[in-house]
Amino acid sequence: MSSDPSARGSSSRDDQSTLATGSSGRSDAPTHRVGDRLGQRFTLVEMLGAGAHGVVYEAHDDSSGRPLALKVLTRLDPDELYRFKREFRVLADVSDEHLVTLHELFVDDAGAFFTMELVRGTDLLSYVRGEDFEALDEARLRDALRQLCQGLTALHGFGRLHRDLKPSNVLVSDDGHVSVADFGLAEELSMLARERDLVGTPAYMSPEQAAGQELTAASDWYSVGVMLYEALTGTLPFAGAFGMHMLVTKQGPEPPPPSAETDGLPEDLDELCAALLRRDPSERPTGPEILERLGRSAAPSWSRPTGPAAFGRERELAELRDALAHTHGGQPGRAAVLLLHGRSGLGKSTLLDAFVDELRDGAVVLRGRCYERESMPYKGLDELVDELRGRLHRDRSRGHALPPVVGAASLVQLFPVLGDVEGLAGVALESPEDPVERRRQAVAALGEVLGHLARRQPLVLVLDDLQWCDADTVAILVALLRPRSRPGLLLVGSYRDEDLERASPLMALRAELSRLAHALRHDTIAVEPLAPPAAHALALHLLGPRDDAASMAAAIVTEAEGGPLFIAELARAVAAGRRLVEGSLTLDGLIRDRAAELPAGARALLELSALAAGPIEQGHVAQAAGVDDLGEALAILRSRSFVRTHGPRPGDPVEPFHDRIRTAVLGRLDPERRREGHARLAAVLERARADPEMVATHLLGARQPQRAGEYVARAAAAAVEALAFERAARLYALALELVPSASAPQQRWRQARAMALAHAGRSAESAAAYLDACRHASSTQQIPLRRNAAEQWLRSGRVDEGTRELRTVLEALGLRGSFDPRAALAWFLWLRARIRLRGTDFHERPESEVDPRLLLRIDTTWTAATGLQQSNVIVGQCFQAQHLLLALEAGEPHRVARALGVEAIYSSTSGSEGAALVDELVERVRGLARRLHDPRAHAIALLAAGAADLYRGRFVDAAPRLEQAEAILRSHCTNVAWELSMVRTFHIMALYHVGDLLGLEHAMSVALTDAAERDDLHTALMIRVAFGPMPALVAGDLPRARAALAECEDQWPSQLRTSTYGYVRLLTFGRIERYARRPQVAWRAFEEQWPEIVRSQMLTKQPFRTFMLHDRGCTALWVARDSTGLRRALMLRRAGKDIDDLRQQGTRWATVAALSLSAALSRALGLRSRAEAQALQAQRGMEELGMRVFAACMKKRRGELLGGAAGAALASEADDELRRAGVTAPEPMTDMLMPPLGGW
Repeated sequence: MSSDPSARGSSSRDDQSTLATGSSGRSDAPTHRVGDRLGQRFTLVEMLGAGAHGVVYEAHDDSSGRPLALKVLTRLDPDELYRFKREFRVLADVSDEHLVTLHELFVDDAGAFFTMELVRGTDLLSYVRGEDFEALDEARLRDALRQLCQGLTALHGFGRLHRDLKPSNVLVSDDGHVSVADFGLAEELSMLARERDLVGTPAYMSPEQAAGQELTAASDWYSVGVMLYEALTGTLPFAGAFGMHMLVTKQGPEPPPPSAETDGLPEDLDELCAALLRRDPSERPTGPEILERLGRSAAPSWSRPTGPAAFGRERELAELRDALAHTHGGQPGRAAVLLLHGRSGLGKSTLLDAFVDELRDGAVVLRGRCYERESMPYKGLDELVDELRGRLHRDRSRGHALPPVVGAASLVQLFPVLGDVEGLAGVALESPEDPVERRRQAVAALGEVLGHLARRQPLVLVLDDLQWCDADTVAILVALLRPRSRPGLLLVGSYRDEDLERASPLMALRAELSRLAHALRHDTIAVEPLAPPAAHALALHLLGPRDDAASMAAAIVTEAEGGPLFIAELARAVAAGRRLVEGSLTLDGLIRDRAAELPAGARALLELSALAAGPIEQGHVAQAAGVDDLGEALAILRSRSFVRTHGPRPGDPVEPFHDRIRTAVLGRLDPERRREGHARLAAVLERARADPEMVATHLLGARQPQRAGEYVARAAAAAVEALAFERAARLYALALELVPSASAPQQRWRQARAMALAHAGRSAESAAAYLDACRHASSTQQIPLRRNAAEQWLRSGRVDEGTRELRTVLEALGLRGSFDPRAALAWFLWLRARIRLRGTDFHERPESEVDPRLLLRIDTTWTAATGLQQSNVIVGQCFQAQHLLLALEAGEPHRVARALGVEAIYSSTSGSEGAALVDELVERVRGLARRLHDPRAHAIALLAAGAADLYRGRFVDAAPRLEQAEAILRSHCTNVAWELSMVRTFHIMALYHVGDLLGLEHAMSVALTDAAERDDLHTALMIRVAFGPMPALVAGDLPRARAALAECEDQWPSQLRTSTYGYVRLLTFGRIERYARRPQVAWRAFEEQWPEIVRSQMLTKQPFRTFMLHDRGCTALWVARDSTGLRRALMLRRAGKDIDDLRQQGTRWATVAALSLSAALSRALGLRSRAEAQALQAQRGMEELGMRVFAACMKKRRGELLGGAAGAALASEADDELRRAGVTAPEPMTDMLMPPLGGW
């Protein structure tokens, strides 16, 4: 065991050793040397000391140019790492001039260290008794003792105990300034009620600490008494006792006073020492009492008043508690949102403080605040995630480690502070390249981490000042709150009413919460002014006992109008001796008057802090204000409640204590004074290379719009890097407004804004932005910009706009294009003939050797092929044929691989007819992908193989290929929106046919969320029209299924009504009506829409024909069973033709589909035995294909056909299988999927 040095320059003597549970007591050899550089900014200058838990160095901070102390952990085992981090965190939010300030904590795979204030001086005893330890300097002792008691009183005021006070941990600088150091054993008082570890230094331990009993602030004061005894006498109270003997001795009689050991001691210090060494903690004096004995009163605290939530806020607190109770158990989906709103100064934050204090021991509370001009994206969430990081570290140290999280790398990229959390760290290389996919993964990972916390304790997320939140924060919050992915939690937010109309992201959040109202508890709490009785009670509480309290409280209530902050400020003025005459004193006037009384330096610092409109580094605002003594100016402002700081370092933020203070201070500045202040702040921030958006803000205030625009553009680029695309688009738009249109960067910013909008999922706005860039571009730039615009129009479902731009680009590039399906069919056949004659061999060339115009032609036909594939298959295939021919001509291998892969996907729509060609193309693409190390090509090959399996009826084989393709696209590719859309659509189709109904619903949720984020109307409509009603049908909710389809039709662009979507809509409508036992309605739709389906050319493709023939035949048989005479005969004839057509398709699925229809037709014709045999063959065929729900439905039909007890047992078995698959109502589900075998 050895003492653990803290931030010091030198020490003249050693103490006894520190006991720490879990410590080996040994000091490992230093792992760093003088001259080493840590954290890319700290250079080690000198080793100051080594202890059991670490080594302390003097270091130079390159970022500030200042010396500091740096403590390195020497052993990285879990317990030591926990203690090291805890040492920092217990004191991270505590500051006082007599406590050594801890700066920053760094933890990574290489080690752990934190930085702190460097105190140059000596230990307490050496300072008061000299190096020879012979003579006592009483004046030094009194002054040092006062400062020590001030610091310790402040520490206790923050709810912390030191637990290891001794002379070497009390440092005195050369000018006599005292600082308490070494907080390795410090802990929160609330934690000590549950902890009984024997820790500390035996000679300085209190009796209760030595006995392992509960500790209070009196325990630290006993240690002060030991140091005072030693300073007065030169020896310890229990001299001669060591180690465990010392601990036992302290349980006996109290030591004699110092005067019994040494003559001539000051009487007051002798008595104080004896009082501090009382065995009973309750008999020891408190901090204020000690200071009073030493002739110094405790400094008054003008912090925000405590406890006002009890005055008139009982209803609001009850609503908060009720919302938390709703989330009890942290079950996924058991979430609630509560938004507190009201005018400034009504106590929203104070109410949240009171609620959070209630939950301190019973819930996980993570809190953040949004700032008006915060320099980083994800306002509020960023600060909240900082708290999440601390919680996860603490949980890990307590044995609740976070398990590995899928998507951790993406989450760490969004919030790098999480990079040292177990379960999230060490996977940075696994982050996908596609930015939209990275953010999706990050949100999913964040939800998983929060869910991990919520499963053990109630989870509360608190976000203050949501009026300043941004669109990126809203996107993440909404994603977290969606029913399928949200953890069990309570989200509590607050915002100011007066800013609501200007806060579009907050408005968007409120709108999204309204949309989720059916599946999410969402309430608001209006925080109103306090009622007069509550306001009067609060005023009396703040005024304290005084003769005129009642009259003063009444006057305060009249002036404050129920505002708790107003009440507090006015009570403060009265307490300072000001008389309050009704109407003569306003809050703003009071603040301005108090500000005018400040010293010049403090007043300048306050004014510039107000101009900053948000937290700003103390050092920056001090430079701009020309303040030399920053510490003194801040101390004045803090003591008078003008500002609050978030740490003592120049790099720590400072801001006005409340927005009303900011408003009042700014109100006294004339326009020229404001301009000068902004100019000074901008100059300082520019030199410091601060956040570019912050610099831009002050350049604007300084009336320098062009320079401001350049910094706004830099901020936009940084937002893109942080995946904050909404913010990037907004900033680029602002930069374009600020800088004259003729300037060189404008065109670059226009294109960057269009790209940011595309990544943000705002495709229509992106298309318009690309066209705006086109209007200002050179002739050579216009074609690719128009192509990008066309791609975005098509992605957003604006087919008319997209095809219009495509026509322009195609004409400019000399490319042919027909958008009429019937005309396109002949063109398609001609292009296919060209491909067959030419073959798919090519002469490989690098991109640099290919004509750029030819590359643009290839990429344009790619845009057309993929953009039109879902809205018009034949037209899309025509452009794909052109795309392939041009790619082969160019020979650029990556584009050839892409073209061959898409060719395989398109060819797969021929089903078994093109099987050999598809297999050959897939193998060629795989070969190219391996040789080129091209993950996109590899994914496209898997996508094509999966599509081929799907269209040939090999549904079970399709799913794993598609899942693998999606994993590659998400993790290793960028700009692959079309590929992801196709993968997810095909995967959902596969899940439907294999009967994985629960997986289908989840896959739909993921796909639709991604489509919404990308503004991909095509994919969203295709999935919603084809499969959107299925979850409702599975749940037996027919009205909801109909509503789901109707909602799609309401949002359906007119240009899509005769496209592929018309084909899919007919299938879905028919299924719903068969489910509802209304086959006649379904049949009318088939009759009315069949000509349009034929014109779309969809039925020329074998798989699409198979799906449609099965459903039409099934509907015809239902109508036949419910009809008589000629109509029945006509329907049976129609069904027979569809059966014959299915048999001719040649795929296993078509054959099985034909068998299911044939069984019903045979039963209708009275051929019962044949019907039974065909039904059995159909069931077995479906089982072979892995179509478990279809097979169960056919089994149910066989039971109905068989009849009797055996038939009932078979039908019951089928019902059980369907229910296990998630089907609530087996009967209508069977009616939907299978034709009738009974009732003929």
